[in-house]
Amino acid sequence: MVRLLVEAGADVNAAEGFGGNTPLHEAVEQGDVEIVKILVAAGADVHAEGYFDRTPLTLATEEGATEILQILLGSGPDTDTSAGGEDKEAASTPSIGSEALYTAIEKGDVEMVRLLVEAGADVNAAEGFGGNTPLHEAVEQGDVEIVKILVAAGADVHAEGYFDRTPLTLAAEEGATEILQILLGSDADTSTD
Repeated sequence: MVRLLVEAGADVNAAEGFGGNTPLHEAVEQGDVEIVKILVAAGADVHAEGYFDRTPLTLATEEGATEILQILLGSGPDTDTSAGGEDKEAASTPSIGSEALYTAIEKGDVEMVRLLVEAGADVNAAEGFGGNTPLHEAVEQGDVEIVKILVAAGADVHAEGYFDRTPLTLAAEEGATEILQILLGSDADTSTD
């Protein structure tokens, strides 16, 4: 039925009145892979913000829907968030969503984190509580595998977050020896200026 509606010209990005969810949001929440494929092929916006400002990418991560996340990532979202004002078009283009990366880290979902990082998620997006980066979050969660993925992807071990703490400081506070070794092995600055 969805295919027929799309072929008849239905707006695949029409947002519902309350919350603003699109058909893609609903298909992701229902875990309906086939409908997600139809909607994405018809141009559904994987960056559309719906209820609580969540995107389909974030919902797929929350739901642990790996296959759906792969479909959404394969639809070609712009992953360049480093424009820094140089290219206004690129700077205004949504990334694959650091919110989805934070969600995957909070869930401890190593596979989702790997998928998002491989798709170009910004591993240094300081959007967590108090300016924490994904690496701060992974250290706080004590997730060694996710820390390894983020460090290998270039996460800044010197980044200051909440209360100016770095991932190294957090690992020391938590007594996370293995994580400390990973961070120190990536040439973290150990000075206490």
